[in-house]
Amino acid sequence: MAADTVLNTTVFDGAKKVITHYNVVSGDGEGSTTAIVDVSGLRSNNGKTCKTVRLNKVSFNVSVTAPADAIRMVWGGSNVVFQTLNGEMEYDYSDLVV
Repeated sequence: MAADTVLNTTVFDGAKKVITHYNVVSGDGEGSTTAIVDVSGLRSNNGKTCKTVRLNKVSFNVSVTAPADAIRMVWGGSNVVFQTLNGEMEYDYSDLVV
């Protein structure tokens, strides 16, 4: 079976913002897990390392043959799905206060 192809492009990596673009092509239909953001790999800001991230927006175009094939977004270290992506949309989380 063919593995998934994951193309990651960092569009912008600034002092307090990172913008990435992912293109995942499923080669075998089995799916996989891809870490989108690893805080340990982000740039430091004035010598301070990044410890947390905030998700502001997600734009996606996901084409699946069955609902079970949709993308499920989870926080690292958990199995709790906080968003399922299917179709073409954009979610804006920038007004959420946590």
